[in-house]
Amino acid sequence: PHNGDVMRRKYLAMYANRHDDQDKITYDGGIQEFVAPEKSKKHKIQMLKADGFPFDAAKAEKLQTSSALPKELEADVDGQKIRFVLVPAGSYVMGSDRGFYDEGPAKLVRVEKPFYMSQFEVSNAQYAKFDSTHNSGYHDRQWKDHVNRGYIANNPNQPVIRVNWNQANAYCKWLSSKLGVNVGLPTEKQWEWAARAGTSGDFWYGAGKSNYGAFENLADYTIKNFAVNGIDPQPRADESPLNAYTPFDDFANDGQLVGCDVGMFKPNAFGLYDMLGNVSEWTADDYTETLFGKKLEDKKAVRGGSWRDRAKRSRVSIRRDYHPWQKVYNVGIRLVINDANKAAKVFKQAPKLAPYAERDVSVYVDNVPHN
Repeated sequence: PHNGDVMRRKYLAMYANRHDDQDKITYDGGIQEFVAPEKSKKHKIQMLKADGFPFDAAKAEKLQTSSALPKELEADVDGQKIRFVLVPAGSYVMGSDRGFYDEGPAKLVRVEKPFYMSQFEVSNAQYAKFDSTHNSGYHDRQWKDHVNRGYIANNPNQPVIRVNWNQANAYCKWLSSKLGVNVGLPTEKQWEWAARAGTSGDFWYGAGKSNYGAFENLADYTIKNFAVNGIDPQPRADESPLNAYTPFDDFANDGQLVGCDVGMFKPNAFGLYDMLGNVSEWTADDYTETLFGKKLEDKKAVRGGSWRDRAKRSRVSIRRDYHPWQKVYNVGIRLVINDANKAAKVFKQAPKLAPYAERDVSVYVDNVPHN
């Protein structure tokens, strides 16, 4: 309209020395033959067995308590308490031949010695003792009008996020100097052994299509509350599937929209919380094309799912990769102490935690905190 095509040709000629007709189609690609995409790579399904694996919660408890080492320790870092759980040595089948190609080939591996792992993901308050300027920020919502920045991620007991691999290691180095014992990130082998806690399936809590609302914070039914409207945006009342902008599991309700306070769900058999959900976690390892395969340059391995991932993307063998400089909105920190004997001498035994508070996790009960 309004002679726009004429003016476009005029100004292209004046300022770009372009005198061709932009509306004329001159390319003829000919007849294009269909080229089928390559089939995705798959590993041969193996029937691997590890001695004494899998095992149940009673066996997990026995492995922990039969050691001379305390099951749970607590470290004090300038007034912030960090709890550690003893993870025993043992053998298991790591990875999967049935998942994505980088999850396999499955391998028989052994964790040679016990180690301590932080019971919870590192919180904003704990990380602030190292870097008081860090801000985990907010999560934006899906609407054009905003009078605030979105859903908060920087409450004291929420897991710290938007820290890159280099910063996570710097935090571990600082923590080591404060505590007098070496603290680091877990290897992938340590992480998966701890996350499985004796289980051989995709999820420590049961089947993938089960309602995980009491066990992990994943992309469940409540993720629909990212779809908002209004000047002061509030979750849409319209339940239309057209408003489900973020993919979610409609069979589960964990009651949490974004990363929540650490330790709100049931622990696995080793007593570790949020291993498959809330936020994903940096590991110490370089990312590889396959399990223990060729390293990819400038990539680090991340394990576990998060509040943003559906169950099928949060399996215990799932692997992700990021550059060591990337600050990711749903990746945080889990700690390990490899010298378990020294840790037991340095730290006090941790006090007993309060039992899990049962809550309604029915799929269509909206118990989401919106602020």
